[in-house]
Amino acid sequence: MIQIDFMKNRILFFLTLICVMGCDPGEKDPINDYDYFPLRLNAPLIYQVTETRYSAGNPEPTVTTWQEKDEAVRLTNAPDGAPLYVYSRSVRNQGGDSWQKVKEYTVTRYPDKYLLTEDNVTTIPLVFPIDEKTTWNRHAYNTREPEECKFEDLHQPRTIGSTTYEKTIHVQGRKFINDPIVRYNLGYFQYAKGVGLVFEEQTDYEYCQETHCYGQQQVISGVSKIRQLIEN
Repeated sequence: MIQIDFMKNRILFFLTLICVMGCDPGEKDPINDYDYFPLRLNAPLIYQVTETRYSAGNPEPTVTTWQEKDEAVRLTNAPDGAPLYVYSRSVRNQGGDSWQKVKEYTVTRYPDKYLLTEDNVTTIPLVFPIDEKTTWNRHAYNTREPEECKFEDLHQPRTIGSTTYEKTIHVQGRKFINDPIVRYNLGYFQYAKGVGLVFEEQTDYEYCQETHCYGQQQVISGVSKIRQLIEN
């Protein structure tokens, strides 16, 4: 009986040791990749939007600002059975104004990616797992020019406006910013853990190529749009 109890205690000791060794104290808060784009009903995100638009014949750009509210309002299923979240987007000129709904769009969740369909165009905002070696074509599901995306600055703190987020990721899209002659293109997204999209820039400019301005990076046409989260 003493021998049996000794063996039981020994087995229990080794099981406990294995459990302790397998628990990494640095992983008390494990990161779930989906937390960077949480799909939740009735959890609105409010963005400040600034659009800078250049047009031929106007030496100065037109700058417009407004606010957008994105909110998942219902959950259904895609034709293939995947969870599909329907989002409502509303806009207002400034804080205090009434919201006006302008559209709905959808986000479909798959084990390896999200598909976002807006204005009948489907893009891939994120793929999983999140890894710096991962690349993907954001426009693989539409006919637009391919745009290769990749992850950068994984799980790093970032300050957006007056808010600091403990863990964020940067999704880099097109980045053609060193051409002094023809154009400037920059597109990227930043997501915060437990929140979602906190910052986005989409800029596409064309430079003047006339003799008097050639090589001076003088913008003659194009649009820059920046969305910054201000409330969630």
